[in-house]
Amino acid sequence: MKYEFDFQMDEKTLGDFYTSHNMGGVSGLLWPLLGVFAIVLAIISGDTTPISYRIIYVLFGFLFVFYIPFDLKRKAKKQVKTNPYYAQPIHYILDEEGVTTIQGENQAKVTWDKFSKIKLTKKSMFLYMRNKNACVLSLDVFGKDLDEAYDWIKSKVEQKK
Repeated sequence: MKYEFDFQMDEKTLGDFYTSHNMGGVSGLLWPLLGVFAIVLAIISGDTTPISYRIIYVLFGFLFVFYIPFDLKRKAKKQVKTNPYYAQPIHYILDEEGVTTIQGENQAKVTWDKFSKIKLTKKSMFLYMRNKNACVLSLDVFGKDLDEAYDWIKSKVEQKK
């Protein structure tokens, strides 16, 4: 099999990666739970707690529940605008050997054995090389072949296990 396409990184896809990577797992559950707990604490503490403490609880609650996801999306938007790597589309070739990227004069190839896991969200596919390094792709690039492509890529990534 072989998949070949051009992909221009956008805010939506990079934001999805940041949110999924930073809000996934235990920490992804912990921050919102702490935020909700702080807001509930501010409400139920009533007259037993000084108003300044209740305001701090509410501020921390909103920070954990709303600001962190908002900030991740803001960072993605800034990264897409300022990083020269995202300034032009990247040509991808996914074949039996691995993933080849071509952008202008630059070309790189990563063999399948270098990828440690694959993650799929509603909008994107992440091929992790290390904990924080991933090949980030929008699901739109696969079109109607998404299920077939995902199964094939997953088999390649999991082959080494």
